[in-house]
Amino acid sequence: MAESMFVLEENVFVKTILSSYNVLVHILLGMIVGISLLFAVKLDYNATSVPEDIILLHILLCVPGYTLIMTQSIMSMTHYNTWSSSLSIANKRRVHWILQVIGSGFGLTGSIIIMVYKDVNFNTLHGQFGLVTLIFTIISMINGVTSLLSHRLRRFIPPILSKITHIVLGIVAYASASACLCYAFNKTMFKLWTSDSVALGVISITGIFTLMVLINPLVNLCKKFIKLIKTRLEK
Repeated sequence: MAESMFVLEENVFVKTILSSYNVLVHILLGMIVGISLLFAVKLDYNATSVPEDIILLHILLCVPGYTLIMTQSIMSMTHYNTWSSSLSIANKRRVHWILQVIGSGFGLTGSIIIMVYKDVNFNTLHGQFGLVTLIFTIISMINGVTSLLSHRLRRFIPPILSKITHIVLGIVAYASASACLCYAFNKTMFKLWTSDSVALGVISITGIFTLMVLINPLVNLCKKFIKLIKTRLEK
């Protein structure tokens, strides 16, 4: 089975498809982040309760943190990702963890800053998904440490269970961050800067992009669940 999978991965057609897939993911990533940052620097949000420089800082921290860096953290674990494909499994895990810490630091800082300056928090879907993202990001960071040290902690936590938990928490955090971003694009101030149709297009691209990024973690999650079930049945 392992040999057949190796042959499949080395197939020229499959490698071409996966490479093209990786390029498309990064193109969509560039579009989403680029549009967000262009909007951020326009400095005319028509906001009343939050200073414009705080909104600017919120966007400049959250979008690179939750979207750009977190995406690279997830993609670093795929064998078809260009810049990390030559790394060993151990180094991929280290890079994944480092990027997760940096991305989480950016995102959490941006979230806390806007929470401090807002009069009312979590009264919109954007804010509510932001809160979900914040909570699951913190939990995922803590769980990431146990997952990284899963073999040392195997006496207390089965390594596969720790990894399954980390994947689930990461998927929820990343998906909620994307939902939060979609509701940001749906705000009136963004639509006034672009238009209703452009906002809808950007939201659609964000949804497609998020699904593309999460396919590999979802596949890995299914594989680990199957492995866990087989292990339990064998006992």
